[in-house]
Order: sequence, then C-alpha cells, then structure tokens
Amino acid sequence: MHIILHVPHPSHLTQGEDLTNFKLFKVAYRKRKHARFAKLFAEHKPHLLKASDVMPIVTPAWEAAFAPEYHLCGWKEAGIVLFTRSVMHTIIRIELHKAKRQSADPRTANKASTTPCWRACLARHLQAVASKAAASMKARRTRANKMA
Repeated sequence: MHIILHVPHPSHLTQGEDLTNFKLFKVAYRKRKHARFAKLFAEHKPHLLKASDVMPIVTPAWEAAFAPEYHLCGWKEAGIVLFTRSVMHTIIRIELHKAKRQSADPRTANKASTTPCWRACLARHLQAVASKAAASMKARRTRANKMA
C-alpha cells in the first residue's frame, strides 16, 4: 500500500489526476451515459436516469480512467516526481559532503559554515520540482495555443 499526499488546495499544476484521469473519466462517462440515453430512447422510455443507472455507468469509466499507468502519466505530465525519503537522505548526504569539503579547504576553513540545513536543501529540491512543473505547463499551453 502506498499513501500519496497532495499539497493542500492543489491546482492542475500539482495534481496530475486533472491532466489525465479526470479527462479520461469524463470522456468514458459521457459515452456510457449517452449510450444509456440512446437505449432509453430506442425503448420509448422516459429520458431520465434512475439511481440504479448511475453505478453501471460510472464504475467502468472510473476503473478504466484511474488505472495506475494513467496516474503515472498524469504525474509525469505535471512534472511531479514521486517522492520518497531516499531523496531527502540523498540531499542530506550531499550537503554533509559539501560541508566536509568546505571545512577541509583552507580558503573557507576560517569562515562561518555556510552549509544550509537539510530542510533548506529539501525546499530547494521541491522548488526545482515545482519550476519543472510550471515549465511543463507553459510548454503545454504553448502547444495548445499553436494548435488553436
């Protein structure tokens, strides 16, 4: 089991599901709903969906649209990188290595340590991920504008 958390009040920039999953879901849902209406029309029945009609329409569309491979596609398109603690540990190791090199360097040995704490390093990493997502969205908008 994997628990994935999103930032509060996510937008399309940080929620890959909006880019792929819900897009696919809406298309599949509408197709199934229109097919149901066509069947009702052909049978000369009232053109209203009953509560019992909803789940047979929604369930297959939902299961198809929210398959794991589509999650990964959406995250990739949004520029979201799956985050594990190994990233944080790698950043800490790199910063400790930099600090050791600085302390061994006679030019910087007398200066106060300028090595940022691991939280600042993690914040820089997350900022880089966010800027990649913003660049990805800008490229998507540019492509969409060229097609329009």
